Amino acid sequence: VPCTDIIENAKVSSSTDAAIQKLGKLSKKHSETGVHKVLNENGCNVDVPVQYVDLPSQKRFPYVLMSDWVKYLAASDRLHYLIGTKNELERRQLCLEFWRRFELVRPQHPVFAMARAGQVELANTWPLLHHGDEGMEGREESWPWEQFSTRPKWLETVGVEPGFQCVGPLLAILHDDPTLFYQSDLWHSFHLGCGKSFAASAIVILLDKMEHFRSMDDRLQVLTSDYKSFCKRTRKYAYITVINRDLLGWEHFGDMPQGHWHKGFVTTRLLEWLEDYMDQKHKNDQVLTMAAANACLRGLYMSGVWLRSREGHALALNGIRFLAGYGRLAKMAFSAGIRRFVLLPKHHFFHHIMVDMMGSSNNWVLNPLIHSVQLQEDFIGKPSRVSRRVSAKVHALRTLQRVLFAMFAEFKRQEKPR
Repeated sequence: VPCTDIIENAKVSSSTDAAIQKLGKLSKKHSETGVHKVLNENGCNVDVPVQYVDLPSQKRFPYVLMSDWVKYLAASDRLHYLIGTKNELERRQLCLEFWRRFELVRPQHPVFAMARAGQVELANTWPLLHHGDEGMEGREESWPWEQFSTRPKWLETVGVEPGFQCVGPLLAILHDDPTLFYQSDLWHSFHLGCGKSFAASAIVILLDKMEHFRSMDDRLQVLTSDYKSFCKRTRKYAYITVINRDLLGWEHFGDMPQGHWHKGFVTTRLLEWLEDYMDQKHKNDQVLTMAAANACLRGLYMSGVWLRSREGHALALNGIRFLAGYGRLAKMAFSAGIRRFVLLPKHHFFHHIMVDMMGSSNNWVLNPLIHSVQLQEDFIGKPSRVSRRVSAKVHALRTLQRVLFAMFAEFKRQEKPR
């Protein structure tokens, strides 16, 4: 809500509250400064200091330290929000159980030596993940990364040489093995990577086989109708309203279908529909490949942070079956001289994730979805919407202030007696 609207609503309000009356007397010329001042004076904000850093493109860029945010949560008895529990007792129990299982998987992590030395208390130690994007460097030596199996040749290179040329600042954080510190994001690797490219090519292959329809537009309309019917029958949100060339990223027959959607959810829904559609009409390798992918992802999303090793092994095997099927389809397309089923680096990232799940010899294996960033991607949309309602003069600062006000309001909403 623009601050000018807050002032306007306060002016016409019949409330006798002193703060609302003060808001109504503010000038619209400096609405954001005035409204923020009144809200701060009345304790309608989270008490987290805003820091500043000089960037090459902008001086005094505002940000909030993670440590300051945690200190605020501790001071206001809200640390359990950081873990996602309802109270402190549940938080302590969950932290202890997490580290107990993590020690089975990564016993050399320094946090356990610190706990034995009495330097940290595991019940009050939170596992945090940082969502970041980093550049990648190519390698001169060729390894068959497209060999999709449970024991690929590239496994020989894992841990031999780090995938970075210099030690980054994040490696100052406690860790056991720098090559295990950075993890791939399953969501980007599959939903916006190999799963997306598979769905686009599979639909185009279907269109090629619908020879009884003369027009490509008629074929697309038939698939669109079936997709909508599937979503209605299964009571699932369709999100897209039409399957067309633009959605598929496929303008001409000889083009490689790219998939032009930017929501990972669309990949999920299209693969569910394709499995249903092709299971009825086309019993072939594509159906088995899709079924394996859907079974893998469905199982991961239905599970918690930890998986029993046998469950993780079964899900990972389905993931590798999907990759192996994709590889066969890509080879068939190449042999036929048509551009379908593109092989991407994200296939290799997804393969790494699946092989890591299969490689665990302990009772527990971490669900790779903990490294998946769809929640963060969804969250960043909220301050993005806020950023469109603040002054352009101090854009970053006003956006950050608005987010802190919104956090205060959300805390109050969650803690209101029911």
